[in-house]
Amino acid sequence: MSLLLLLAGLAAALALASLAGMALLIVGRVLRVRHEAELAQCRRGILELLTRTTVDNVLVRRYVDRAARHGALAPIVLEVLGIIRGSARATFVMHLASVGAARQLRRRLRRGRSADRVRAAEALAAFDPREAAAALRRASHDRDSRVQVAALRAMIDTGVAAPFDEIIRLALAARAADQGRALSLVEHMSATSCRETSQLVLRVDLRSSIRVALIAGLGEARDMATTSALVVVARDHDPYVRAAAISALGSIGSPQGFETIVRALRDPSWPVRLRAVLAVGDLRLASARSALGELLHDGSWWVRLRATEALDALGPPQNARDVA
Repeated sequence: MSLLLLLAGLAAALALASLAGMALLIVGRVLRVRHEAELAQCRRGILELLTRTTVDNVLVRRYVDRAARHGALAPIVLEVLGIIRGSARATFVMHLASVGAARQLRRRLRRGRSADRVRAAEALAAFDPREAAAALRRASHDRDSRVQVAALRAMIDTGVAAPFDEIIRLALAARAADQGRALSLVEHMSATSCRETSQLVLRVDLRSSIRVALIAGLGEARDMATTSALVVVARDHDPYVRAAAISALGSIGSPQGFETIVRALRDPSWPVRLRAVLAVGDLRLASARSALGELLHDGSWWVRLRATEALDALGPPQNARDVA
C-alpha cells in the first residue's frame, strides 16, 4: 500500500513539474513576443525620423531610450544608416543626436556584451566627432580586441586621429581568430594615411601579412604619389609582398609603375605573375603582349587563363596603349 502511495505521489510530482515547465515556456513565449513587439515599435518610431517633416522629440527620445535599454539601439541605427545616404543620412543622425542617441551609444560602449559594444562603436562612427571621440578613444584600449578594432575603425571614419603605431601593435598581437579583423583595420587606416604608409611598407622588419595589408590600402586609395614606394616594394624578397605591390600599382595606374608591372610577368612566383597579368589587362599595356604570349604556356593554369583574357582585352595593337 505504501508503495502505491509513493508511486502516486511521484506521479503527481512529475505532473506538477511538467505543468510548471509548460507554464514557464508559455510565460517565456509571452514575454518574448511582448519584447519583440516593443522593439518593433521602437524601430518604427525611430524610422519615422526619415519620413516626417516635424518630429516629436519627446516621443522619439522615449523610443531611443527604450531601444537602448534592450540593447537594440545600435542595430537599428546601423540598419538605417546602411540604406540611406547624403542629406537624408545627415538629417537622420542630427535628429538622433538631438534626442540623446549618441549618449546612449556611449553608455553601451562602456559596458555590456562585446558584440553590443562593437555595434555601439560602429554606430558612433556616424556621429559628430565631438559626440564620439572621447568614448572611442577609451574603447580603443578595451580588454576585448574586437571592441578595440571597432573603436579604432570608427575613429578613422569620424576623422579622429587614430594612432597608427597602436593599430600595428594590435595587428601584431592579434590572436589567429582576430587576425583578419585586425588586418582589415590596418588596410583601412593605410588607405587614409598614404604618406605614412609609404614609409611603413618599406620596413622589412614588419610581418608580411601587415605589409600586404598596408599595400592593399595604398591600392585602394589610388594615390599616385605612393607609386615610387610601391616600385621599390615590388622588388621585395617576399612573393606575397611583391604580389600585393603589383596589384596596387595596377589599381593606381601611374605610368611610373608600368615597367615594373611588365617585368613582374616573368617573376618566379606565380601569384606575382598572376597579379601582373591582371594589371596588364586592366591597363591595356601593349608592351606586355610578347610576355603575355609566353604565359599562355605557364605552369599555373590560373596564370594561363588570365593571360588569355588579358590578350583578348588588349585587342588589336592600334587599340591598345603602347607604353614601350
